[in-house]
Amino acid sequence: MAATDPEHSPLQANIPPARPRQVDGYSVLQLLLSLLAVLVSGGLALVFSIVGLREGLPAGLITLTIAAAAGWLGFLLLPSVVFSFLRLIGSPVQADFLSQRGLRLAGLAVFLFPFALYLGNWALNQDSNASLAFPIFHVIATTLPVAWVIYLAVRGLPLGSPQRAWGVFGSGLIIGPAIALTIESIAMIAALIIGAIVIFSQPGLADELTALVQLLESAPQTPPDPQAILEILGPFLSQPLVIAGVLVFASVLVPLIEEAVKPIGVWLLAGRRITPAAGFAAGALSGAGFALFENLLLASGTEGWATLQVARLGTSTVHILATGLVGYALASAWQNRQYGRLLGVYFGAVLLHGTWNAFSMLMTFGEIQRSLAATPNETTWLTSLAEWAPYVMGGLALTSLVTLIWLNVRLRREKDIMITHA
Repeated sequence: MAATDPEHSPLQANIPPARPRQVDGYSVLQLLLSLLAVLVSGGLALVFSIVGLREGLPAGLITLTIAAAAGWLGFLLLPSVVFSFLRLIGSPVQADFLSQRGLRLAGLAVFLFPFALYLGNWALNQDSNASLAFPIFHVIATTLPVAWVIYLAVRGLPLGSPQRAWGVFGSGLIIGPAIALTIESIAMIAALIIGAIVIFSQPGLADELTALVQLLESAPQTPPDPQAILEILGPFLSQPLVIAGVLVFASVLVPLIEEAVKPIGVWLLAGRRITPAAGFAAGALSGAGFALFENLLLASGTEGWATLQVARLGTSTVHILATGLVGYALASAWQNRQYGRLLGVYFGAVLLHGTWNAFSMLMTFGEIQRSLAATPNETTWLTSLAEWAPYVMGGLALTSLVTLIWLNVRLRREKDIMITHA
């Protein structure tokens, strides 16, 4: 019996040569960026923890709260690391658990929000080591409302794989704020330069600024009296030009920047041919990450913490709605060439965001003028607007929440119709 040459076997000849498995560049980038963000967040958490513990209580409580926020950000990025790594080794996770059990748990968790507020307020008012629990309750109370709003916004909508969903959320959590803060810092420096030119062109304002510097230098060890600083800053903050400048920066320039940057998770999906419903869901996830980053840091102060947490719920809803709408418009533009709609939706999101910021700043300026008034009941156009601001912002928040729920129902219905007729 003749031996068969294995290299010329007929069976071997019909088997095509195995192709080397291609490396997914998106997954590599996601893994590297997520891992870097986890390490940086963990490092910052460690540094702030050491500094806060050295400062002692209660002085170091805010520092410890920032440390807890940084650690939580790093923890939330771990799923992105795991899922992208599994994709690279050929074992991707396909189950879209975010729109099922995970999201339902997030929706139910909002009922814990009042308890987190109560416990956080309790810990904040403790003089003993019990106040060390405040950073934990701060993280919980900040996260729960965002999780609830995102549940209402994206439940039942196509989110893609867990890797994509966590990648989109992580992009909004870290990359979006990093880009926005960089651009806004450059804009702020330019605005300060222009402001300095205006101030020093008016001798009276320049003298007041010099007096403020002298006050700060006269008490290098102890902070000067806030009311004294406020009285010196009064001439600046009462100037119509200063008020107009701050309003333009906060209500026009910042929304223009952030509404282009917040849907960074959607921008990274360009070329994936996502549906408008998927674009809305991705935009909402990206906006939720951005909102959570802001809330964790901006609401980390101890003064009026519980009230600020409730107010930030409205901010989160506005962020998620605006970014979801831009995500929807981006997907529509990529799929149907509807660039006019994209432009209109973008400026609509800017208007919503800008209106929210404008009334927030008017509240701040109104409080400053009220504290500087000669008589307690003295009113100006600014203090009158400040009194109406909470009602306007509450209306915007409620309208945004209702709109989110309505859009979710409508998009889910359109998705079901498409499946029925497929």
